[in-house]
Amino acid sequence: MRKELVIPVVVIIMAAAVGMYWYYADRDDVRIVDLDAPHRLGLSMPGQLSIIVQNNESVPVNVTIDAKNAFVGENGTSLSASRMIFTETSYSGPGFGYSALVPLTGKITLMPGENTIGIFLGFKMAGNHSVEVRMYQNERLIDEGMVIVEVPLPELSLQLEYEKATTDNFDFYRIDGYLTNDELSWARHVLTKVTVTNDETGEIVSTKTYNLGVGSYETGIITQWNMSHLNISNWKDSPMTLIEFAHNESSNVSYMPLTSVVKGKIGDIYRVNATSTGYDQVVSAEIVIPPA
Repeated sequence: MRKELVIPVVVIIMAAAVGMYWYYADRDDVRIVDLDAPHRLGLSMPGQLSIIVQNNESVPVNVTIDAKNAFVGENGTSLSASRMIFTETSYSGPGFGYSALVPLTGKITLMPGENTIGIFLGFKMAGNHSVEVRMYQNERLIDEGMVIVEVPLPELSLQLEYEKATTDNFDFYRIDGYLTNDELSWARHVLTKVTVTNDETGEIVSTKTYNLGVGSYETGIITQWNMSHLNISNWKDSPMTLIEFAHNESSNVSYMPLTSVVKGKIGDIYRVNATSTGYDQVVSAEIVIPPA
């Protein structure tokens, strides 16, 4: 090798050696051995990611943890404010044991042996979220890992049912509506429009809009009025819509607090439709009264 090349090569080797020493020197034997999080988590539901860290040193070691996408807002942005962690450690030797609640940006003391670091999770946007965990010591990355959490949309459906009651002068049909959510995520602020149309003329004779919510894997009734005071039958809870068929003249009863009320005559036919919109879904159900 020519002399003019020797010095640059030596300088490069020395620089690399210094860089490797800086990166690896004083680096404790600490590593992430497992990430445990729910495979599925509902929208706006709290969850927890457990980070299992092994400290193979004989003394406590200070590290910092960064978790990306532990909180995700409605626009898909990863949120970092107000995230908190808690740590628990266990070790077979005497005198060890530690737990704390600290800001995620603060230092965490790892005791010798296995340590569990818990990070709160929360998502306001559906999808598969990659929660990325990085562990630093003295501002140097010493280990990292990733876990995927699926956050489903609510799965909506509508059902309509009817029940008939008869008196000397009237036939009454109560129509009940139910919104069902067949998924883990809660459904909130689902706009549900109920219309009643005269099947012969096409005229809309009643329109009502509700703002509904239904829990995970639950069914909720569309209305909550108590109708027992009307003495129509043994109906105690509320219909979504009440249709009165007069044998002769329509009644002068207001049926309050129920506001979706239709008064017709025997021979009339009405089409009741309910449509719910929310979470990129539009679901409908329809029933004809009186049924054929």
